[in-house]
Amino acid sequence: MKKDTLVLYPSPGMGHLISMVELGKLILTHHPSFSIIIFITPAPYNTGSTAPYINRVSQTTPSIHFHHLPTTSLPHLNSFSSTTTTNLSSSSSPKHHETLTFNLLHLNNPNVHQALQTISQTSTIRSFIIDTFCYSSIDVAQNLNIPTYYFFTLVLQYSQSCFTSPPFIKTPQKASKISKPISKSLVSIHPSL
Repeated sequence: MKKDTLVLYPSPGMGHLISMVELGKLILTHHPSFSIIIFITPAPYNTGSTAPYINRVSQTTPSIHFHHLPTTSLPHLNSFSSTTTTNLSSSSSPKHHETLTFNLLHLNNPNVHQALQTISQTSTIRSFIIDTFCYSSIDVAQNLNIPTYYFFTLVLQYSQSCFTSPPFIKTPQKASKISKPISKSLVSIHPSL
């Protein structure tokens, strides 16, 4: 009989990895028979060392396993002049890390597809939980008929303010014409946040 498994796919970076691991631990408290597999994607820029954290989680939570996806080469991006993205360091402009991450994760889809197929040979994948940066992998999971869910690793207060922002933010050119302060009733933040 195949083991029930959840596959979690964070974007590169310690903050996203920790959030996904904590989600996995929470799921295991309610469903201890599940196995959790977390995909690790090597980044083309310095995200800090995740190895000590991964080792610690592997030792303390045996139901959580880490699957290291192969390194994906990124083609040259125009926004980086003559620097190839595969050799970027942490000194690169942070505004481009998001672009790199989206491109990397999109190009990583064949690796994700292969990994999901391999896992499904020995396990029943009950769901594929993806980070918001990993949105392009939803097509991969749909092609394999795996239910997919987004996991937002944002601060809840920020997320709620994005969903309840006043309509003028949709047209930023009009925002400069506002003469009155924004009413607190327009952006209602839940008191417990």
